[in-house]
Amino acid sequence: MRRVATAFIAATVGTAVSAGAAEAATLTVTPAKACYVSGEEAVVDGAGFTPNGDVNATFAGLSTTVFADPAGAIGLQLQFPGVKGVKTLAVTATDATDTALTATLNLTATLLHVDVNPANAKAGKKLRIKGYGLSGGKKVYMHVRGPHHYKSDTKIARTKAPCGTFKTHRKIVPAGAAAGKYKVLFDAKRKFSKKTEPQTGGTLTVTRTSG
Repeated sequence: MRRVATAFIAATVGTAVSAGAAEAATLTVTPAKACYVSGEEAVVDGAGFTPNGDVNATFAGLSTTVFADPAGAIGLQLQFPGVKGVKTLAVTATDATDTALTATLNLTATLLHVDVNPANAKAGKKLRIKGYGLSGGKKVYMHVRGPHHYKSDTKIARTKAPCGTFKTHRKIVPAGAAAGKYKVLFDAKRKFSKKTEPQTGGTLTVTRTSG
């Protein structure tokens, strides 16, 4: 998954609204989603600011200044940064001329990934598996492919809203698994395909020791 260096891609011209003084500043987001994944983009439109004036905006620790159109509308294009777990990121826009004209929009974000603990363990041992961003469905499947044509496709958990999170306690390969590298992928489909999205995972290495 791509890490995002900047939260603001660029300022855009806001969607025009009807002329006339607004009672309060407002912000809306497109597309509207319960949870955004790192790397996704969204447009935030604002209204109710001073016509032809500057508006200061902040998001994910970064700030920018945009210019309101004659109707007092602004536009911000966002790109969601990498986050740990599930995090609420606030977009705030404040009128530079009249600071009482301010609006905040809270957006929920996560990073598509799976954590496996402990990182080193015996084959056949149950591991703590915790995932984020698997929004493809309510079920989580673990697909394992390894040496000697080994394959396994197992339902291991159910996701929770809004960010497709899950946690479980499972073994990835049996105690008698052959030494070598195993590809382990997680998604919401019973039948494995490399084209399934969203999908995440990594490589597990099984070694043999003497004694």
